[in-house]
Amino acid sequence: MNILERLLDLLYREKDICFVCGDHIPRLSGHICADCRDDLSFVGPKRCSICGISLRAYRDDKLYLCRDCEVRPKHFEKAVAPLEYSGLSRKLIREFKYQDELHYKKMFGEMIVQKILDSDMENADLVLGVPLSLKKENKRGYNQAKLLSDYISKKLGIKSGEGLLLRTTDTNVQNVLGKAQRIKNLKNAFAVASPDKIKGKSILLIDDIYTTGATVDECAKTLLECGANSVTIATVATAVDRKYKEE
Repeated sequence: MNILERLLDLLYREKDICFVCGDHIPRLSGHICADCRDDLSFVGPKRCSICGISLRAYRDDKLYLCRDCEVRPKHFEKAVAPLEYSGLSRKLIREFKYQDELHYKKMFGEMIVQKILDSDMENADLVLGVPLSLKKENKRGYNQAKLLSDYISKKLGIKSGEGLLLRTTDTNVQNVLGKAQRIKNLKNAFAVASPDKIKGKSILLIDDIYTTGATVDECAKTLLECGANSVTIATVATAVDRKYKEE
């Protein structure tokens, strides 16, 4: 943990302050008050059984699969997220990611931990965050996925695997690319530093957002090719699939 993180931990040690609105709430749970929690969009029961993306409509004969998972097999076993990437959720994630609101790792971390426990995904051998390129991490000053993975590692008592998965290329910004371009952009973008340390291990991979899933799936592919037994994914938020029409 760097000096900035230590200072933020001191500043935000008070458990009864809502990180979103700043109100003092006695016996506050999860660093967010009930009113602010109500403003968040949580992932409901209509979600893809593989990637966890929210489904605005679904077809029973497809076992709650989104269109992408129907046609494109994933390397990871399962992905989950507590929030939908919209409204207040989107605003808070962008503040965490780009505006140095690093204390949000506690609020988001608690949400992810509960989602992992609810999804029976806590029995991983290693937890690690999706890596940034050195250039991007140095420019930003931190990697939000690593902050989350460190927090989750401590909360769940899962050994940290930080430093084992590396980003070998400084890829183009993903959010301006289409699905096919994202996949091409990420090809061979990751590597494993010590394959012997992940061989036969179950990996829990952490990131901030699941949109197309191209980044986490390429990470999973790399980990499996280097000997990992399985990879599951947990993110703060996931996108919403509105392609299906209700029948």
